[in-house]
Amino acid sequence: MARYSQAFKAKAVARLLPPESATLDEVSRGLGVRTDTLSRWRSEALSDSQDRLWTGPARNWEPVGEVWLNPDQEATPLEAA
Repeated sequence: MARYSQAFKAKAVARLLPPESATLDEVSRGLGVRTDTLSRWRSEALSDSQDRLWTGPARNWEPVGEVWLNPDQEATPLEAA
């Protein structure tokens, strides 16, 4: 069984959602991942925390710990309130 990184899964799911809205078959052929696997990833992503964005821009984001950062933005440490 193949193991895929969270970044790979996020990019695959992003292709399935707007604005691209590619079909499962298209993404499956392009990435070499079974359609049932893609469908499960999409379901998991959509039921995941609402704090995450899984739309088109997510395919360019990079994981930093448990946070996904847009490469166009600079990471800054959180300040204590």
